[in-house]
Amino acid sequence: MITSPLLDAAAGAPPASPLSLCGGGEVILLAPHPDDETLGCGLAIAALAEAGVAVRVVLVTDGSRSHPLSRRCPPARMARLRALELRRALRRLTGEAGPAPLLLGYPDTAAPDDATARRDACNRIAPLIGAQTGALWASWAGDPHCDHASTARLAADLHARHPQLARWSYPIWGRFDPALPAPRPRDMALVHAPRQAQRKRHALAAHASQMTGLIGDDPTGFVMRAAHQRHFLDHPEIFIRETGHE
Repeated sequence: MITSPLLDAAAGAPPASPLSLCGGGEVILLAPHPDDETLGCGLAIAALAEAGVAVRVVLVTDGSRSHPLSRRCPPARMARLRALELRRALRRLTGEAGPAPLLLGYPDTAAPDDATARRDACNRIAPLIGAQTGALWASWAGDPHCDHASTARLAADLHARHPQLARWSYPIWGRFDPALPAPRPRDMALVHAPRQAQRKRHALAAHASQMTGLIGDDPTGFVMRAAHQRHFLDHPEIFIRETGHE
Protein backbone atom coordinates (compact mmCIF):
# COMPACT_ATOMS: atom_id res chain seq x y z
CA MET A 1 0.00 0.00 0.00
CA ILE A 2 1.33 3.44 -0.97
CA THR A 3 1.48 5.94 1.89
CA SER A 4 2.66 9.53 2.27
CA PRO A 5 1.79 12.57 4.36
CA LEU A 6 -0.42 13.86 1.57
CA LEU A 7 -2.34 10.61 1.20
CA ASP A 8 -2.70 10.35 4.97
CA ALA A 9 -4.13 13.88 5.08
CA ALA A 10 -6.40 13.19 2.11
CA ALA A 11 -7.93 10.26 3.98
CA GLY A 12 -9.53 12.82 6.29
CA ALA A 13 -10.72 15.14 3.52
CA PRO A 14 -14.44 15.47 2.79
CA PRO A 15 -15.94 13.96 -0.35
CA ALA A 16 -16.95 16.41 -3.07
CA SER A 17 -18.81 16.19 -6.33
CA PRO A 18 -17.04 17.58 -9.42
CA LEU A 19 -19.88 20.07 -9.79
CA SER A 20 -18.95 21.56 -6.42
CA LEU A 21 -15.43 22.28 -7.70
CA CYS A 22 -16.32 24.09 -10.91
CA GLY A 23 -17.48 27.40 -9.45
CA GLY A 24 -20.80 27.22 -11.22
CA GLY A 25 -19.28 27.28 -14.70
CA GLU A 26 -16.78 25.76 -17.09
CA VAL A 27 -13.30 24.72 -15.96
CA ILE A 28 -9.89 25.73 -17.29
CA LEU A 29 -7.49 22.87 -16.51
CA LEU A 30 -3.74 23.46 -16.78
CA ALA A 31 -1.85 20.21 -17.36
CA PRO A 32 1.97 20.25 -17.19
CA HIS A 33 2.27 17.21 -19.50
CA PRO A 34 0.00 15.00 -21.59
CA ASP A 35 -1.41 12.41 -19.12
CA ASP A 36 -1.53 14.69 -16.04
CA GLU A 37 -5.08 15.69 -16.95
CA THR A 38 -6.19 12.05 -16.82
CA LEU A 39 -4.09 11.00 -13.83
CA GLY A 40 -5.21 13.89 -11.66
CA CYS A 41 -8.67 14.76 -12.94
CA GLY A 42 -9.97 12.04 -15.25
CA LEU A 43 -12.95 11.11 -13.09
CA ALA A 44 -13.89 14.76 -12.62
CA ILE A 45 -13.57 15.57 -16.34
CA ALA A 46 -15.78 12.63 -17.26
CA ALA A 47 -18.39 13.45 -14.62
CA LEU A 48 -18.56 17.09 -15.67
CA ALA A 49 -18.87 16.12 -19.34
CA GLU A 50 -21.80 13.88 -18.43
CA ALA A 51 -23.37 16.85 -16.62
CA GLY A 52 -22.87 19.10 -19.64
CA VAL A 53 -20.04 21.16 -18.12
CA ALA A 54 -17.02 21.79 -20.34
CA VAL A 55 -13.44 21.34 -19.14
CA ARG A 56 -10.98 23.23 -21.33
CA VAL A 57 -7.56 21.59 -21.08
CA VAL A 58 -4.49 23.76 -21.55
CA LEU A 59 -1.41 21.61 -22.14
CA VAL A 60 1.63 23.54 -20.98
CA THR A 61 4.54 21.40 -22.26
CA ASP A 62 4.76 19.04 -25.19
CA GLY A 63 6.14 16.03 -23.28
CA SER A 64 8.78 15.58 -25.95
CA ARG A 65 11.67 14.58 -23.68
CA SER A 66 10.19 11.54 -21.96
CA HIS A 67 12.43 9.21 -24.02
CA PRO A 68 15.49 11.33 -24.83
CA LEU A 69 17.61 8.54 -26.31
CA SER A 70 14.98 7.12 -28.64
CA ARG A 71 15.96 7.17 -32.30
CA ARG A 72 12.61 5.77 -33.41
CA CYS A 73 10.74 8.57 -31.63
CA PRO A 74 12.90 11.72 -31.47
CA PRO A 75 11.53 14.82 -29.69
CA ALA A 76 9.48 16.29 -32.54
CA ARG A 77 7.82 12.97 -33.25
CA MET A 78 7.29 12.34 -29.53
CA ALA A 79 5.55 15.70 -29.18
CA ARG A 80 3.17 14.80 -32.02
CA LEU A 81 2.50 11.39 -30.51
CA ARG A 82 1.78 12.78 -27.07
CA ALA A 83 -0.58 15.42 -28.46
CA LEU A 84 -2.42 12.63 -30.27
CA GLU A 85 -2.57 10.61 -27.05
CA LEU A 86 -3.97 13.61 -25.18
CA ARG A 87 -6.74 14.16 -27.71
CA ARG A 88 -7.59 10.46 -27.67
CA ALA A 89 -7.71 10.43 -23.85
CA LEU A 90 -10.01 13.46 -23.76
CA ARG A 91 -12.36 11.85 -26.28
CA ARG A 92 -12.53 8.77 -24.08
CA LEU A 93 -13.30 10.90 -21.03
CA THR A 94 -15.89 13.15 -22.62
CA GLY A 95 -17.45 10.99 -25.31
CA GLU A 96 -16.05 13.38 -27.93
CA ALA A 97 -18.21 16.18 -26.57
CA GLY A 98 -15.44 18.24 -25.00
CA PRO A 99 -13.57 21.23 -26.44
CA ALA A 100 -10.23 20.77 -28.16
CA PRO A 101 -7.18 21.31 -25.91
CA LEU A 102 -5.00 24.38 -26.20
CA LEU A 103 -1.39 23.30 -26.72
CA LEU A 104 1.04 25.95 -25.47
CA GLY A 105 3.97 23.95 -26.87
CA TYR A 106 6.68 24.73 -24.33
CA PRO A 107 9.47 22.12 -24.33
CA ASP A 108 9.23 19.31 -21.81
CA THR A 109 11.02 20.34 -18.57
CA ALA A 110 10.87 24.00 -19.67
CA ALA A 111 7.42 25.20 -18.64
CA PRO A 112 7.30 29.02 -18.45
CA ASP A 113 8.73 30.07 -15.11
CA ASP A 114 10.08 33.62 -15.18
CA ALA A 115 7.61 36.49 -14.88
CA THR A 116 7.79 37.48 -18.54
CA ALA A 117 7.24 33.95 -19.84
CA ARG A 118 4.33 33.40 -17.46
CA ARG A 119 2.78 36.69 -18.53
CA ASP A 120 3.00 35.63 -22.18
CA ALA A 121 1.42 32.27 -21.33
CA CYS A 122 -1.37 33.98 -19.40
CA ASN A 123 -2.06 36.17 -22.43
CA ARG A 124 -2.43 33.06 -24.59
CA ILE A 125 -4.81 31.42 -22.12
CA ALA A 126 -6.87 34.55 -21.42
CA PRO A 127 -9.18 34.25 -24.47
CA LEU A 128 -10.52 30.97 -23.06
CA ILE A 129 -11.77 32.70 -19.92
CA GLY A 130 -15.16 34.33 -20.14
CA ALA A 131 -18.38 34.85 -18.25
CA GLN A 132 -19.07 31.11 -18.53
CA THR A 133 -15.82 30.15 -16.75
CA GLY A 134 -16.13 29.22 -13.10
CA ALA A 135 -12.92 27.49 -12.03
CA LEU A 136 -9.22 27.04 -12.65
CA TRP A 137 -7.56 23.69 -11.93
CA ALA A 138 -3.81 23.12 -12.14
CA SER A 139 -1.01 20.93 -10.84
CA TRP A 140 -0.02 21.34 -7.20
CA ALA A 141 2.93 23.58 -6.33
CA GLY A 142 4.18 20.87 -3.96
CA ASP A 143 4.70 18.32 -6.72
CA PRO A 144 8.44 17.54 -6.95
CA HIS A 145 8.73 18.20 -10.70
CA CYS A 146 9.84 21.48 -12.24
CA ASP A 147 7.04 21.60 -14.83
CA HIS A 148 4.37 20.89 -12.21
CA ALA A 149 5.66 23.64 -9.93
CA SER A 150 5.96 26.09 -12.83
CA THR A 151 2.43 25.29 -13.95
CA ALA A 152 1.20 25.97 -10.42
CA ARG A 153 2.87 29.39 -10.50
CA LEU A 154 1.31 30.05 -13.89
CA ALA A 155 -2.09 29.21 -12.39
CA ALA A 156 -1.41 31.63 -9.52
CA ASP A 157 -0.66 34.41 -12.02
CA LEU A 158 -3.77 33.62 -14.01
CA HIS A 159 -5.88 33.56 -10.86
CA ALA A 160 -4.51 36.98 -9.86
CA ARG A 161 -5.99 38.30 -13.12
CA HIS A 162 -9.27 36.44 -12.58
CA PRO A 163 -9.79 36.21 -8.80
CA GLN A 164 -13.49 35.42 -9.30
CA LEU A 165 -12.57 31.89 -10.37
CA ALA A 166 -12.54 29.03 -7.91
CA ARG A 167 -8.99 27.67 -7.88
CA TRP A 168 -8.03 24.07 -7.10
CA SER A 169 -4.79 22.13 -7.42
CA TYR A 170 -4.45 18.42 -8.10
CA PRO A 171 -1.34 16.56 -6.84
CA ILE A 172 0.44 13.97 -8.96
CA TRP A 173 3.96 13.12 -7.75
CA GLY A 174 3.38 14.79 -4.40
CA ARG A 175 1.12 11.86 -3.56
CA PHE A 176 4.18 9.64 -3.23
CA ASP A 177 6.77 11.88 -1.58
CA PRO A 178 7.39 10.92 2.07
CA ALA A 179 9.13 14.22 2.84
CA LEU A 180 6.53 16.74 1.68
CA PRO A 181 4.31 18.47 4.22
CA ALA A 182 0.64 17.97 3.47
CA PRO A 183 -2.18 20.48 3.28
CA ARG A 184 -4.82 20.37 5.98
CA PRO A 185 -7.62 17.89 5.26
CA ARG A 186 -10.17 20.72 5.49
CA ASP A 187 -8.44 22.38 2.51
CA MET A 188 -8.75 19.23 0.42
CA ALA A 189 -11.59 17.46 -1.36
CA LEU A 190 -11.93 13.90 -2.60
CA VAL A 191 -13.78 13.06 -5.78
CA HIS A 192 -15.33 9.60 -5.86
CA ALA A 193 -16.98 8.92 -9.21
CA PRO A 194 -17.23 5.15 -9.65
CA ARG A 195 -19.50 5.51 -12.67
CA GLN A 196 -16.59 7.16 -14.49
CA ALA A 197 -13.90 4.67 -13.49
CA GLN A 198 -13.99 2.79 -16.78
CA ARG A 199 -13.71 5.99 -18.78
CA LYS A 200 -10.65 6.99 -16.77
CA ARG A 201 -9.10 3.56 -17.26
CA HIS A 202 -9.58 3.79 -21.04
CA ALA A 203 -8.28 7.35 -21.10
CA LEU A 204 -5.13 6.42 -19.21
CA ALA A 205 -4.53 3.58 -21.66
CA ALA A 206 -4.55 6.19 -24.44
CA HIS A 207 -1.26 7.52 -23.02
CA ALA A 208 0.53 4.38 -24.14
CA SER A 209 3.92 6.05 -24.58
CA GLN A 210 3.99 6.73 -20.82
CA MET A 211 2.13 3.72 -19.44
CA THR A 212 3.60 0.89 -21.53
CA GLY A 213 6.83 -0.12 -23.27
CA LEU A 214 5.59 1.35 -26.56
CA ILE A 215 8.86 3.28 -27.06
CA GLY A 216 11.19 0.32 -26.74
CA ASP A 217 14.52 1.71 -27.90
CA ASP A 218 15.36 3.91 -24.89
CA PRO A 219 15.99 2.07 -21.62
CA THR A 220 16.20 5.45 -19.83
CA GLY A 221 12.76 6.52 -21.02
CA PHE A 222 9.91 7.17 -18.62
CA VAL A 223 7.27 4.52 -18.02
CA MET A 224 4.97 4.95 -15.04
CA ARG A 225 5.30 2.15 -12.52
CA ALA A 226 2.40 -0.29 -12.50
CA ALA A 227 1.78 0.40 -8.81
CA HIS A 228 1.42 4.11 -9.50
CA GLN A 229 -0.94 3.47 -12.41
CA ARG A 230 -3.12 1.29 -10.17
CA HIS A 231 -3.08 3.98 -7.50
CA PHE A 232 -4.41 6.66 -9.86
CA LEU A 233 -7.09 4.30 -11.13
CA ASP A 234 -8.19 3.05 -7.70
CA HIS A 235 -7.76 6.08 -5.43
CA PRO A 236 -10.19 9.01 -5.32
CA GLU A 237 -9.00 12.15 -7.06
CA ILE A 238 -7.51 14.74 -4.70
CA PHE A 239 -8.17 18.46 -5.04
CA ILE A 240 -6.55 21.14 -2.89
CA ARG A 241 -8.22 24.52 -2.43
CA GLU A 242 -5.97 27.44 -3.36
CA THR A 243 -6.45 31.07 -2.38
CA GLY A 244 -4.50 34.19 -3.19
CA HIS A 245 -1.27 34.63 -5.18
CA GLU A 246 1.85 32.59 -4.45
